[in-house]
Amino acid sequence: MESFFDREDTLYDLLKQQSGDYMEHSMADVKISPETEEVVNFAMEKRMKAFEEFNEQE
Repeated sequence: MESFFDREDTLYDLLKQQSGDYMEHSMADVKISPETEEVVNFAMEKRMKAFEEFNEQE
């Protein structure tokens, strides 16, 4: 516990160091269905369209 008092790392940094590559490996095993990709692409396009419409306003 005392060894952490002298560090400037955030709690996130410390947790990330302790987890190692666990998250990268576990995320690599996740299969994404074509339907999920379509939904994500639709949401991204809708969001980008909203930004474009906002930027075109005076």
